[in-house]
Amino acid sequence: MWQMIVVVPVVLAATLYVAWTLLPGVLRLRLAARLAERARRPGQPAWLARLAGRVEQRARARAGACGDCSGDSPPSSRPDRARR
Repeated sequence: MWQMIVVVPVVLAATLYVAWTLLPGVLRLRLAARLAERARRPGQPAWLARLAGRVEQRARARAGACGDCSGDSPPSSRPDRARR
């Protein structure tokens, strides 16, 4: 009985980790953004918002986009300089 109580959460956590890791980057980013959006709704616990923010941040880092670069933001309206 106790063995099942310990093994089931471990196997479930491992399965979720593998599924999350093997998802394509675009889908992982979409799911992380939706999770963060729902966690930031009024009435949600603060720990859930922090957790969702970390998940979203890590999903962006694995996709190669960070908040400091233009990988996750729309292109600027500034015209490109002509190459010589």
